[in-house]
Amino acid sequence: FGEHDLDIVSTDGFATTTFTIPGAEVVGGSTATGDNTPYIPFGLVILVLVIGGPFVVLRKCLKM
Repeated sequence: FGEHDLDIVSTDGFATTTFTIPGAEVVGGSTATGDNTPYIPFGLVILVLVIGGPFVVLRKCLKM
């Protein structure tokens, strides 16, 4: 936010302007940022893959 100057230079000349971006007003607290992502399901999937993965590989190797 704040006041900003914008200059444009082209082959036909130039243009200058100033514009203001107002500060954002937060109503009702804060915005959602994704900080409450449920990590437990992701952790369980990774745990199952780490524990079960070697069994699948060994089973395929023993069938050969």
